[in-house]
Amino acid sequence: MTIKNLVIILVLLICTKGKSQEKYDISKSTLSDFIAIEKQFVGGKILDESVNSLTEELDIASFIRQDNSVPNLDLIVRYVFSKKDSLIKEIRYELDIANFDEKIENKQDKDFRTSLANHYILIEQQLSEELGKSHKTGEFTKKSIIDGEKDYYKKNTWTVGNTRIDLILEMSNSLHKKKNIYPIHKILIVYRTLVNDSKLNGTEYVGSKDRTKLIEKNKSLPKFKNKSRIPLISECKKNHTEACFQNAISNKILSRANQYKIVLPADTLKVRIRINKDGSTTLSENQTKNPELKKITEDVVNSLKDIEPAYIKSKETYETVSYSWYVIFRNNEITNRQ
Repeated sequence: MTIKNLVIILVLLICTKGKSQEKYDISKSTLSDFIAIEKQFVGGKILDESVNSLTEELDIASFIRQDNSVPNLDLIVRYVFSKKDSLIKEIRYELDIANFDEKIENKQDKDFRTSLANHYILIEQQLSEELGKSHKTGEFTKKSIIDGEKDYYKKNTWTVGNTRIDLILEMSNSLHKKKNIYPIHKILIVYRTLVNDSKLNGTEYVGSKDRTKLIEKNKSLPKFKNKSRIPLISECKKNHTEACFQNAISNKILSRANQYKIVLPADTLKVRIRINKDGSTTLSENQTKNPELKKITEDVVNSLKDIEPAYIKSKETYETVSYSWYVIFRNNEITNRQ
């Protein structure tokens, strides 16, 4: 990914007038300003029960953006805003494996860690060019040697106007259950509106899911039989191919349209579906000019059951994968099956 594209995805571009640093000051921005920005990206708003506001006066709006900076990892953006006037208090850009895999013993290999680290270096370079020298905690540079065992941590902090910006890299494969220490791999950018009371500037706004609840949930995770890199849907047990997988979902959409007597004389649908490691599905793109078709596509994807996720033999683990394709309808028939 180029530096230019990196900035578009991860850095605020709401303000383009004045000094270059002013676009990073969020202290006078409202939620509506950023909702307009989110519409420019493939993805959309999500209901995320894994986080909660720690303050009654604030609420959180979470969005997902399709991203290919790090393999199998999309970007989650969280806006913390005042319920009273919608003023933004904090923005969190999260590239975090924990957002897509609730397995707590989630170690990552050298290749993934290298990709995450390289991406961090690119962000650090761009922000430093824009904002100047940062206050740094932790030792990590582009010369650091990445392996599968060491822990890595670095934090950069800038202050622009009434906004503090933190850029954080955390990579650890450490696992000590008795000490409640588990692997963590993430890049986090936090924009925080500063207030006059310095004590309040250290107050956490966002709470995360209780680790003990994750442990209990892991005990009940489904067991899968699929040993292919292609997710398995029941209609494709005898024809386990990507084409069959996409056709099966397209057929379900057409079947739902016919069930509700929706006329599709000449319609085109672009759909992108993420099949998560736990077998659940996420609709990350749903583009069509037909609002009825858009609604039933959402209903079909949300109702998908019994899908077994992709299996990566080299890692001996299940992975999150995404598929994107077009469906062309003519007189309630699909004309471009794979």
